[in-house]
Amino acid sequence: LLKDNPKLNCRLKGYEKFSPIRIILDRNLEIKQSSYIFKSSKKKNTFIFHNSLNFDKIRILKKRGITLIKSKTNQDNLFNLNKILKIIFKYGIRNLLVEGGDKLTKAFLYNKLFEAVWVCTCAPSREEEGPEKRGDEMISNKFREEKSYVICCRFLQAVECIGGPQL
Repeated sequence: LLKDNPKLNCRLKGYEKFSPIRIILDRNLEIKQSSYIFKSSKKKNTFIFHNSLNFDKIRILKKRGITLIKSKTNQDNLFNLNKILKIIFKYGIRNLLVEGGDKLTKAFLYNKLFEAVWVCTCAPSREEEGPEKRGDEMISNKFREEKSYVICCRFLQAVECIGGPQL
């Protein structure tokens, strides 16, 4: 969220109304007001799990229509993913597209928090020099080394687990 300003929406022409609910883990509410997520938030399309006492930021985000869910962290300052899945399950969310880095991806995979999974790896950014230069050859070496991961998962039964992973 801080590195690449993701949209987390559907950008297929004619299907924009099918954009998913965005669920973000942001312990310290570091989301920037200049971010696409902040600017495009509408009531009930963005949930942020946090553990912040920054009341000014909380007020600003709530005013924007973002649903904030204060969630405890453990001694390592990590969220309990199982508890988060249970909360979003209560909101009627049964399918989840997880776009995250190494820690989040491993937490979902190692703890088997899914019924079905498809993992895609991709470079997080491309050079922005025009459409003719956006092929794979233009991805810088830096981004070839720093992969981002996307996991599509159904977690209908995963919320039945007790305890759970931390992130």
